[in-house]
Amino acid sequence: MAYEKRTTTNPLVAFNSATELLTKKIFSSVYLLTGEENFLANEFIQKLIHYALDDEAKQFNLDILDGKETPADKVFTFARQLPAAQGMFSTGPERRVVIVRGFELGRKKSNEELFFKYLSIPSSTTVLVLEMPKLESKSELFKKISSQATVILCETLNDIHVLSWLETEFKNQKRSASEQVCRKLHSYVGNSLNELTNAIAKIILFIGARETISENDVEEIIGNSRTYDVWKLQKAVAEKNLPRSLEILQRLLETGNEPVAIVAMLSGLFIRGMQAKQTYGERPAHYSYAEMHNALHTLLLTDEKLKTSSSDKEMWMTQLLQKIVPHTPR
Repeated sequence: MAYEKRTTTNPLVAFNSATELLTKKIFSSVYLLTGEENFLANEFIQKLIHYALDDEAKQFNLDILDGKETPADKVFTFARQLPAAQGMFSTGPERRVVIVRGFELGRKKSNEELFFKYLSIPSSTTVLVLEMPKLESKSELFKKISSQATVILCETLNDIHVLSWLETEFKNQKRSASEQVCRKLHSYVGNSLNELTNAIAKIILFIGARETISENDVEEIIGNSRTYDVWKLQKAVAEKNLPRSLEILQRLLETGNEPVAIVAMLSGLFIRGMQAKQTYGERPAHYSYAEMHNALHTLLLTDEKLKTSSSDKEMWMTQLLQKIVPHTPR
């Protein structure tokens, strides 16, 4: 994995600020959740429901709609409905929460008009949450929406921010994990917060009441479950062993490892090779500076292909190794 310092703003800072307001029961009338990290979107929705509605209110005043199957006019009809009267055991204010998963405006101009008409005068008794994964943050539509609604960016975290997230998660679980432990777990699992959450749960279940998590714990619980793991691929690439690299890659892909995560791990290998002060993990000692530079360029191009197309990813990964691992006969 690549752990170089970056100047990009940590999306978790804004996300955590937004969720902190929920704990204080400060709600916006309309939220737009956008971005590829569905773990963050789900976490925000769960917290919103928890703090906005008590248990009894959830039975009457919570609607979760499928945006692809629910017409836009029906979405806003739901949002304008008044809260149902609550029983004597309810302690919260009368409020409705409407969640729209996979909200899409489509190509109809009328849908956009309905949307902004609602945004201009939203219901004072409804919290409307629109999950819209694909929305370019630099687009005019995004700017227009963000001027009238609270936009929560659920962006995919980069390596540095994932490490920060891991450290926080372990602390929340009352466990102690060093930076090296977090790095090792990250290298096995990748940047998916859903998969990392599952891995953390496995580790905690394994160690029981013990508070400190070691690298050996990660190796035994997460690493040994993958005979052909990312560490072995990293080592094979570092040694310019193309046949071994291709063999391990095939097994990684067969067992469900994400190609983007593999590319990120290999990028880290060559970045560390070009930064003499780094000592973590395998280093590609057999590579010249020019070879490492070219490898990083090829990895970047492959990463862009993987994120922008659904074509044969296995083929791209195979071609990637053939380009960056000049086979040395053994």
